[in-house]
Amino acid sequence: EASNQGDGCFVFLHLFVFGKTECQLLNKHMATVAQRFKYVKFCKIVGSECIRNFPDSKCPTILIYHKGEIFKQIEGISVFGGLRMTAETLIYRLIEWNMIDAKVDKNPFDNLNQIKVNRGRTRRDEDEDDF
Repeated sequence: EASNQGDGCFVFLHLFVFGKTECQLLNKHMATVAQRFKYVKFCKIVGSECIRNFPDSKCPTILIYHKGEIFKQIEGISVFGGLRMTAETLIYRLIEWNMIDAKVDKNPFDNLNQIKVNRGRTRRDEDEDDF
């Protein structure tokens, strides 16, 4: 049904399996992005209910349709930043693929590989100052 959308809008179809972290993460960020960009149809379905004998190991798989044709097929979420993906990294890819008309101030992938170290004072440090 999702692939029959010939009206020119994009359809972002997530084939998922219950209980898999990557699928849960993608579902979460899809819901956020769908609220902002209502002209893209975001759908999700259990992979094996959509495609007979579709293996759970291939989930998440994303099928993107445009004008009734497959536009893009993606296995996994690494293209969105893997387990560090955010709604912003999803939006960034949709912009790259010309699926949405939006602007971003900076590349959200620049922050994904940075490790933040908090060098602030601890409670113990404060206690030692009292002596």
